Amino acid sequence: MDHSHLLERPAKDDRPIRWREPFGLSMDEADVDKLLRMEPFCNFSEEAFPAMLPLRGILRNDTRIRRFKKGQFVVREGDYGNSAFLILEGRVRPILDSLPQELLGRGTVKKRSMWNTIARVFRQSPYPESRPYSGAENIADKVKDAFFLQDIPRVIDGRESVIVESGELFGEIAALGRTPRVATVIAEDDDTTLLEIRWQGLRDIGRFAPEWYAHVDDNYRKHGLHSHLRATAPIDRLTQDAQQYIAEQTRFLRYGSFDWQHKFKRDVKSMTLPERLKSEPVVIKEEDYLNGLYLVRAGFVRVTRNYNKGEKTVAYLGKGQSFGLHELVHNHENDAAVGSRNTVRALGYVDILLIPTHVVDEHILPALSQQERSQLSAEGGQRTGLTRETNDLSSMMSGKSEEINDGLVEFILDHRAINGTAAMLIDLDRCTRCDDCVRACASTHENNPRFIRHGPATDGIQFTNACLHCIDPVCMLECPTGAIHREEDEGNILINDYTCIGCASCANACPYDNIQMVPITDKKGIPQYPVEIDSSGKILRQKTWEEPFMKATKCDLCSGQKGGPACVNACPHDALVRTDMRDLPGLVRWLNR
Repeated sequence: MDHSHLLERPAKDDRPIRWREPFGLSMDEADVDKLLRMEPFCNFSEEAFPAMLPLRGILRNDTRIRRFKKGQFVVREGDYGNSAFLILEGRVRPILDSLPQELLGRGTVKKRSMWNTIARVFRQSPYPESRPYSGAENIADKVKDAFFLQDIPRVIDGRESVIVESGELFGEIAALGRTPRVATVIAEDDDTTLLEIRWQGLRDIGRFAPEWYAHVDDNYRKHGLHSHLRATAPIDRLTQDAQQYIAEQTRFLRYGSFDWQHKFKRDVKSMTLPERLKSEPVVIKEEDYLNGLYLVRAGFVRVTRNYNKGEKTVAYLGKGQSFGLHELVHNHENDAAVGSRNTVRALGYVDILLIPTHVVDEHILPALSQQERSQLSAEGGQRTGLTRETNDLSSMMSGKSEEINDGLVEFILDHRAINGTAAMLIDLDRCTRCDDCVRACASTHENNPRFIRHGPATDGIQFTNACLHCIDPVCMLECPTGAIHREEDEGNILINDYTCIGCASCANACPYDNIQMVPITDKKGIPQYPVEIDSSGKILRQKTWEEPFMKATKCDLCSGQKGGPACVNACPHDALVRTDMRDLPGLVRWLNR
């Protein structure tokens, strides 16, 4: 097959384009022609796609065909998904109940031994970012090793599973939301053939073929929505028939931009905080009529309340959390109806599930105890004050809350730090600027620290320029090779050095400026330069570029090192922490220690 199109280098100073690294080298025009005759692609208008991003090009470069044997894993629960699958031939079986980790073929991240950790000190190169040369691996069309589920009847006995037939789509929610897979999927038949579509292709098809999202939503309603609803209190108390009825009545809403990071980076530099607040898409305004219970399927929303002549942020909600129940219960229990207690805005891109009011009244409210209804009704009728919102339905019903400074909540939201699962916070009152954290990071990473001890601060707390390992890692959005990815076991965001082509897409996309591009040298300190690989794997060194090869680097949470992040362990004053911003109790404990 002719791969010469991969070798067309851009002019000096041009960035490599996305399709320079196709998702699958085996796709050809005959495969694309076949796909265009199949649903749902045959229903799309090719004329609706721009010349620079044609539907044919998306199918050629953003998809690949994969074949599986009976019992072979397609995806595993907990894996972080970057792609969706369309069944071309055969069937698959999603297993909705969790399987033991050993059956999933998972191991643990291999940690360095104590000897290797000590020896690493003596093997340090005097040159930062010195790495062995990597060759043809850069464009190899590799997939994960095959794992099979043995003794399928015994394993699935007593566990909930379904059969998904040819023509169906699955995995799209994890791919579009950059979230973990919610079920393990195995091939049900030998020679099961799937079309794997990386998330960039999913996004771009949705841009120019609106019916694609209708197809995605219909698919989610049939295969994924029931699992979401049964994991939400108090819907989890209802019968399966009631849950199914709720799923059929649920509406799908979308707010904001999928590529929100570009607007955020512009706005944070050019707009005041009130202006940025007004620019966020409104889901519902304070005092407006609530036409249902809102569940956040993906993304984040900001909850504000009118205060003096402006608005005050009182909470934020993320995936799996909800709003509107207080007011719905109050209106059901009282003659005097109230509108929404708060204004709710989308932070970036948000998927919302809306359960209509009449469905809530008929099925969800009867599942609440009288005590729960009384408490929710009383809170729903409150129209004054700044009572702390809580972060999930079960907490709302139990009245639990976390005491955290309102100014800090506002700061966290304005800087989108809510996105972080491992944000680096430094207590500036304890920090002596000794730089032990930076030196420890450098000694662990080839003499090149992976973070900068700098960043926005409020009330003596600095949010440092270190990778947040985001819930919504938008740095992955435009990586043409998938080099920046989630580690499957722990979900950390890592960069595959072998497939990073130095295009800087991830660094430009990161809203927090936490990824740096650095020149690469060999072990002798000699700069490495960009190279080309021909179709036979032969290395063709590029002679025209004068600059050395730049690759992306960032914090990897010292993956593989015993004891965790070196920066935290090295701080002599307990001034530094890596924290999940969803863990408000943990953050409060650290602030009040």
